[in-house]
Amino acid sequence: MRPILFELGSLPIRSYGVMMAIAFLVGIWLARRRAAARGIDPDLIIDLSVFVILASVAGARAAYVIVRWDYFATEPLAILRVWEGGLAQYGGILVGTITALIFFRRKGIDIWKGADLLVPSVALGVAIGRLGCFLNGCCFGEACSLPWGVVFGPDSVAGMQFPGVH
Repeated sequence: MRPILFELGSLPIRSYGVMMAIAFLVGIWLARRRAAARGIDPDLIIDLSVFVILASVAGARAAYVIVRWDYFATEPLAILRVWEGGLAQYGGILVGTITALIFFRRKGIDIWKGADLLVPSVALGVAIGRLGCFLNGCCFGEACSLPWGVVFGPDSVAGMQFPGVH
């Protein structure tokens, strides 16, 4: 639909990246509010978020690389070129979750209370991230004739696979 929102000079600002940044920011904001309401220091969420963001991006890239190993086996340096695209949300959620659980254990916070604190942020983050996927045109359904079907732009993965089709 709109993989590139706008450009700052020659730097393209991609919709997926913007939506992921919004997802993390909204998730952190929500988790801080929930932490404060439960008597947990909200600044702990800031510390946690640094680890979770880094781990999530690494996990998302690792999952993408594993799924497309045939390509990356012949182009190993391409593994590092994250700016060219290639993150799998499920890898980020998995590694980010494990990171959060380890963080809670090391800080002496009950893992179940920590998980309860973060789950709404994760759910909201997934929803916002999926909007980024939609804008990017990389996660799409099947061709349809329904009135609410979307025709993706020709520069998106969906548009290349289903040119001009709802």
